[in-house]
Amino acid sequence: MIQDIMPHIFHNEYTFKQPDADDYMIVFSQNKILMKEENGMLFPRKQELERYMETFCGETEHTYQYLFCIGRDNYFLFMDFHKADNIMKSAENTKKRPAEENAAAGNQQVETKIFSEYKLAGRGVTSEGKPADDEIRSENITDTEEINCTSGNMIVAGEINCKFEKITDVREKASREVCFAAYTACHLYQWYLDNQFCGRCGANVRLDKKERMLYCPDCDNQIYPRIAPAVIVAVTNGDQILLSRYADREYKRYALIAGFTEIGETAEETVRREVMEEAGLHVKNIRYYKTQPWGIASNLLIGYFAELDGDDQIHLDRKELAVARWMDRQELAGMDDGISLTREMMRVFYEGREPL
Repeated sequence: MIQDIMPHIFHNEYTFKQPDADDYMIVFSQNKILMKEENGMLFPRKQELERYMETFCGETEHTYQYLFCIGRDNYFLFMDFHKADNIMKSAENTKKRPAEENAAAGNQQVETKIFSEYKLAGRGVTSEGKPADDEIRSENITDTEEINCTSGNMIVAGEINCKFEKITDVREKASREVCFAAYTACHLYQWYLDNQFCGRCGANVRLDKKERMLYCPDCDNQIYPRIAPAVIVAVTNGDQILLSRYADREYKRYALIAGFTEIGETAEETVRREVMEEAGLHVKNIRYYKTQPWGIASNLLIGYFAELDGDDQIHLDRKELAVARWMDRQELAGMDDGISLTREMMRVFYEGREPL
């Protein structure tokens, strides 16, 4: 699964430190993450990120927050969220200037406009007194560079090739170690992004230097990362397993029944409730299988196998699921993607190794 990154060792112990030039920098903008192509998909290092950012804004000083360590590699989060959002929009909106004569000759050395100076106007007004509304102010110059702006992908002077990718696409394009780092960083990014202000009094929160915690200097409120437990349930009926597809979600593959644990309820009670709510089925012999951190949804997934108890007629909750069906064991061949708990549980059932 995604967290199985041996021989690399994941260290999530918090420490307060500044990044070195070769440390990995993770930059998010909404549901996208900045990646580079270098013998596969990787994160830019600090020195590379600063060159990339300087291309757009002429700045090299940014705010970073230590996240974790994998092996000897340190990972930091780019904390200038507003700046990252504007740079992503700028990169994706940049277009290559028409150069028919160069294109006909197959010459990639084209005269183009690049951002030599870039500043975030932020909320309020620009230096000319005009409304800013988070706009980008830039001064364009004409220069000759090797540049490829397709889909927001830019190579400046052959130095670095960075592109904002959908976080959900990383699992298909990157190694397991990189995917795990991206998903875990996303968990913390969402926490930092959602807790810039105190939920109790509204004051600006501060970063604690001793532990991974945010605190309010006005009312002493302490805020820790949110982890939401959720169950994944493989409901079996002899040599058949219940598979479903979500309604109104981007993910369209078959999945197992899943749901969040509610207040005052055990994980086993969540299993019974979710299967009944989504498929109208009773279950028995609930057996724990394994857990998995799933950072992009701030989840700790808890996997269970359970047997059908009684009638196998499915009564679908169409607000949650588009389809649900019983699938024979042999139909599950090749479904494990090596990333998700759901897919591993499918493979375990296919191989007849489900817990007794």
